[in-house]
Parts: sequence; C-alpha cells; structure tokens
Amino acid sequence: MKLEKILSAPEQSLLYMERMVNNGSPSKLSFLYTTSKETCPLYTDKFFLCGIKGEKKNLVTYGVCDYDFLKTDIMLLHPDWKEKKVYSSIITTDIQVAPTSSSRTVKIIGEKVYIKLFYPGVLGRITRELRKEHILSSIDVTNVLFELITTNSVPDSFAFFPEKGGRLLKCEQGDIGYVIREAVPVGRQCKNICALIPAFSLFSKDRLSEDEPIIIQILKDKRDKDCFLLEQLIYPIIDCYFSCVFNGGIQPELHSQNFLIGIDGDLNIVSIVLRDLESADKDLTIMKQFGKVFHIQSKPYKCIEEQQYNYKIKHSFMYDHKLGEYFFDELLTCVQKYESIQIERMQDAIKKYVNQHYGILLKDFFPNNKLWYKFDNVLIDRAQENRPYISFPEPKYR
Repeated sequence: MKLEKILSAPEQSLLYMERMVNNGSPSKLSFLYTTSKETCPLYTDKFFLCGIKGEKKNLVTYGVCDYDFLKTDIMLLHPDWKEKKVYSSIITTDIQVAPTSSSRTVKIIGEKVYIKLFYPGVLGRITRELRKEHILSSIDVTNVLFELITTNSVPDSFAFFPEKGGRLLKCEQGDIGYVIREAVPVGRQCKNICALIPAFSLFSKDRLSEDEPIIIQILKDKRDKDCFLLEQLIYPIIDCYFSCVFNGGIQPELHSQNFLIGIDGDLNIVSIVLRDLESADKDLTIMKQFGKVFHIQSKPYKCIEEQQYNYKIKHSFMYDHKLGEYFFDELLTCVQKYESIQIERMQDAIKKYVNQHYGILLKDFFPNNKLWYKFDNVLIDRAQENRPYISFPEPKYR
C-alpha cells in the first residue's frame, strides 16, 4: 500500500491494512483456523452482525456503553453463531461492520467504535470466549492506563484505545458477551496523528499490490535509517512496554496485532497505540512491590503473582516472544531485505538500551537461567493449567 494513500484517506486505509496488509502470525496458525469465508477479513470488507433478543433481567451492562445503537434488548453476535445452533431465534441486525485482523473484532461502520465479540470456535490457536471476566479485565486495564497517563507515568508517545465497558447475556446455554473498544486513541500526542498503521502492516506484504513494505517507504524519507528505527520506533515501544509493567503492573501483550503506529504528516512516529487490553496480564506482585493501589475487579483472571510456577516465564513469554519474536524479528528481517542494516548490530543496540534504562528493575524480573520462552506451535487447551512452553538460549533483546 502506498504511503500517499494512507495519509490522504487514513480511515479507509486503516481498514484495508487490517485485512490485506497482513502476513498473519509467524506461527502460521492465523489463517488456518479462522472465521467463515463470509466474515473472514481476507474475503470480505463488510457484513451485518447477528443478535438474539434477551430479557432485560438477563442483559447486564458493565462499565460504560454510551452508544445509542447498543441500548436495545438485542445481544450482538458474530454471524458464525448461526451454524452452531446453540442459541435459538438468531436474527440478522442492521448493524454493518468491517472485519479487522483479529477476525472477531469488528469496526462499526459509521461509528467511532469497535466491538470485540465472543467467537464460537478456534481462531489462531485458541478458543475465543468472551464472558464477564473478559469484560471486567478490559475495564480494569483501561482504568490503570488512564491513571498512568494522568500521572505522567508513561512516555509522551504512549496511547491506547479505551475499553470502558461491555455487555453480557446470561442464559442457560452459556453466558455470552462483547467488549466495546473506542476507535479514537487516548494519549498526550494523539492530536498530532495523521494516520494509524497496524504494527504488522509495517512489514507485511500487500496482498493486492506489489508495493514495497510500508516501513521501507517510510525509511526512504529518512537520512539516518538506523537512528529512525531505534529512536522513533523501537526504543519508544520498549519504553511504553516497561512503563506499563513497572508503573502500573500491566504487562501488555505487544505482538504486532495488538498495537498501532501513529504517524504525522512528515512521517514521524508520534504515538504507539495499544489495543486489545483484555489480553494484558495484571501483575499483582509488581503492583504490591511498588505500592500501586488499583481496584482490580477481574481477579483472578489474567492476574499473575510470584508464587505461580510460570510467573517469570510469563514475563519472558510476553517480552521475548510476543514483542521480540512477533514484532522486532519480523521488522528487522523485513528492513534487512531492502536496506543495508545489520540485524545483529540492531539487536546489540536494543540490548544496550534495555540494560542501561531498565537493568536494575529487570534483575529479578526474567528467569535467571538465561533462557527465553514461547509456546510450541500447537493449539492451546485453556482448560489445562500447564502451557506448552519451550525454551531457547540467549535472549535477543535484553
């Protein structure tokens, strides 16, 4: 996709990039387990949501849902629920949506809002339920991130899409819910954003064109390419990540689908925009250690503490694997194909930056065996306590 198009039509371009400038996960499972063809972002650019009528006593709103089109007795559903025949009397609503890269998160056409839906099956490598604990976790993380911005505890480049509320339908067949995600980012430099680019679109191939990757188009405008990559992109991401961790006890899942890059008209990166807040871990040990008092109503869901067998492993999993392997590796490999950068030199620079700025805090944060962790490329059974971790020597980015 051309940068000129992104800047001239940012909203339409964002939806296009979500669908078509997307290589999928390095696990290769993104498009193996996906939605129906009628709703899959690779094949359609819009469809209508379904719904079921619920009694008011069984429809529960959590947090803030101040959108008129949601103030009905209809529980919104992904259309693929029709094939499951779990709920009777499913109707097609007049709410038209555009699919995003996550397939079950959709943008309401004509509204500044996304909806993250309960999906009836496996997407990627795991099932995608959405119940009370998921809604409350999104609200919890949103509240902490607002606090971090208010108290200047995150960099100026930090931003996020708030998830202030959601709805739940309680019924015998099983509770089903959705989360509301605002489409306007919050952050100190958001006013300078001219266009948003999904992180994965920086290095992904456009499925419908032969255009160079977006990051390469941006770099052509920059005199010192290494400096731009490190100081405007990589270091700010690291700062946003660790400021969330140590100032809020929030460990974001920053794989390349879960954040966006905000650029201004001169192709400078002004904001790192987090999304999909329900996926973040809430580190209760760090909150206690640094005296942070946050009201966490979603306990124990997505909460981690030092007595858990995989407490430090999860720190590595989120940083070394999700951010390191799913973003830094992909980004640097792409740039190396087009520009004369050396990946090893960039990795050394990142290590040096992390150790200089966060070394003391990280001394007892990661596993002390000098290994880093990820999942094996298998489907994940969330009913099992143990996870299919595999380990590797020599972390690349710390």
